[in-house]
Parts: sequence; structure tokens; C-alpha cells
Amino acid sequence: MGSQALSVGLNKIIRSVKPQRILIEPTGLGHPEKLIATLTGEFYKNALNLKAVVNLVDARNLNNARYLNNETFIEQSRLADILIATKLDTYSEDDKNCFLDYTKKFKPKKIKVTMIEQGQLNLSWLDLSSIKNTPDESVPAKNNITNISHLHAHHKIDNIKNNQQMDWAALKSHADGYYGLGWKLDCLIIFEHRKLIEFIDNLFINPNIERVKAVINTDEGWLMFNQTRNERDVKDTGVHANSILEIISKDDFEANTLGLVFQSCQK
Repeated sequence: MGSQALSVGLNKIIRSVKPQRILIEPTGLGHPEKLIATLTGEFYKNALNLKAVVNLVDARNLNNARYLNNETFIEQSRLADILIATKLDTYSEDDKNCFLDYTKKFKPKKIKVTMIEQGQLNLSWLDLSSIKNTPDESVPAKNNITNISHLHAHHKIDNIKNNQQMDWAALKSHADGYYGLGWKLDCLIIFEHRKLIEFIDNLFINPNIERVKAVINTDEGWLMFNQTRNERDVKDTGVHANSILEIISKDDFEANTLGLVFQSCQK
């Protein structure tokens, strides 16, 4: 989301909802410094009170140079006030120690460093105040509002059309060495759960596929998917205005072919 689109959305929420708190999870590989600059700039200085910036990290990736050398990953960690390692129940002792060693590199120190499982974030942490983080050479280069970020999606979106039945529109994106391909579909389209699982599983035959995220209307109800090569998280969810599926990869996609296979999963 660009700064202009963000401002339009925020203005509408502030004016119509008048919330006590706004939580922002950046869509895409959004650069946190630009987002923070927007939220603390002249336009919002009397309307918003930026609380602690929260960054979620999977400690199992902290030995992977592809993450540690990624500019956005570095910036998200550097600018965060709170660093949280999620999925604690899946960590080895080495993973835990690696995370703790990683957090010691930052100056000034983070106001909170912790590990959680099953998404059990203590809501009181959202009331902690933000601090001004400065670059650390040891690391590779008044509505309350909280920025929660983690590396998972993409911006710089281009619309493309698939010449398929129903003329599905695909969204392709590319940022910081990652590619995204997604579809936004009418909520009345129903997918067969079994075929959808098979489609998503088969995507990971491609070694470049990193993650698949979706909210889909299936013959078993509305389901939310968050799947990597090693993990699948599927949860029941409420009715949405659209079904959405996004694929994230280290390489570009052939959108029409994948779209046809995805389309075949309809009930």
C-alpha cells in the first residue's frame, strides 16, 4: 500500500469510526521506515500516537543468509521496538539461542524481546511506547496506533488478465527479490476443499515457492490457509467479501497456467 492509499484509508477510519486503537500490518514487503514516517509526520502528529512497533520473526530462519541479507528483513528488525519470535512450540534449543543472540546485536536495545506460541501475544505490550531506533553497525546494513510487521507479501502490484472462463483477474507483484501472484474472486464461487488442498500442496513441488496464503469459500465453509513448505495452518473463518489466494515465490510465475489449475478446484 502506498503512502497516499494508506492516508486515504486512515482518514476514513479516523473520521467514520473514531477508534481508540488502530493496528496496522503492512501489506507486502512494505518498507517500515516510510510507514513510520507517514504515521509520525506533520499531517498526523495531532491525530495519532504511535505506540511500539512490533516485528514478528520465525527464529528458524535466523541461520538463513537469504533472510539475514534481505534489506527489508533487516530494516523491519532494526526499526522494531518489540521483537517477538513466534511458533515457539516448533523451536529447537538452537533456534531459541539463535534468536536471543540475534536480538543482542541491536542498539539501542529493544524494549521487549520474547518468544510466543499459538499467537499468544500479551495485549499489554501494545501500550508500550515507541522509541527512536537508530542504525546499528553491528547489524547488516492521539489515537494509539501500532505497526505489526513481518516478511510475507508484496507490493508494486500489476494487474494482468487471464483469458479464462469468468475472466479472473490476477495480481502480480515483485519486490526485494520476491514475486507474488494472487487472485481475488467473487465470494459466491465455492471451491472443493479436497482439490484445493491438493492444488496448494502441489505448488511446493516448485522449490522456489515460499508461502501460500488464502481466504477461500469452500464446500466445508470459509477457510483461512497459511502454508509453507514445512507447515500448514488451516482455520475456520467468517464470511468474506471475496475469496483471495496469494502465492509467494523466489522466481516469477506463469500466471495463466496456474490460474487454470486453480480454477479447476471449483466445486
